[in-house]
Amino acid sequence: MKLLKIIVLLFFPFSLFAQDSLRYNDGKLKGVGALDKGKKQGHWVLYYPNGEKNAIENYNEKGQLDGEVIYYNTEGKRIGEELWNADLLIDSAFYYHNNGQVEKKGKYEKGQYAGVWKFYYPNGQLKRAVSYVNGWPEGDWKVYNETGVLIQQGAYEEGKETGEWKFYDDKGRLEFIGNYEKGERVGTWYQISPKGKKKEVKY
Repeated sequence: MKLLKIIVLLFFPFSLFAQDSLRYNDGKLKGVGALDKGKKQGHWVLYYPNGEKNAIENYNEKGQLDGEVIYYNTEGKRIGEELWNADLLIDSAFYYHNNGQVEKKGKYEKGQYAGVWKFYYPNGQLKRAVSYVNGWPEGDWKVYNETGVLIQQGAYEEGKETGEWKFYDDKGRLEFIGNYEKGERVGTWYQISPKGKKKEVKY
């Protein structure tokens, strides 16, 4: 019998806490889960005022987000999936537009963007793919419009614009060109006319 009690305590620590509920000012249900000295414990389900599910969260014994968290919009559609460890975002994460298409996806390290993140338009077209180091963009930067046409091209170094940058219209025609240094415009910038003529631009 003692062995059984020990097993129960080890594998079901949050069962010791009674289910609690949080409510909006008008009395509508806001969340259901366990509280210990005011801190959330274990599995929680949150709701919008309209009754739709807002999020599913998991907490450790310290009241920190720990494990999978799933987010929903006010219509009940899933719009985000994250993994947490002691209140820090880790590993893969996915976020969605309201139509179900992926909005962005990538990985976190210690709560910061890490590696390649990809961002998409609601129609599924890639908007940009960016490499991150310590939470900051690093390396080549390209942005596309909703039809896949390149509209912006440059580079980042330690989270700041650097080197030559080009900006295009929605048909892919070059409109502006110039250089950045440590996030600041430097040198001469040019505006390009539809006929290809350059005009100096002052900032």
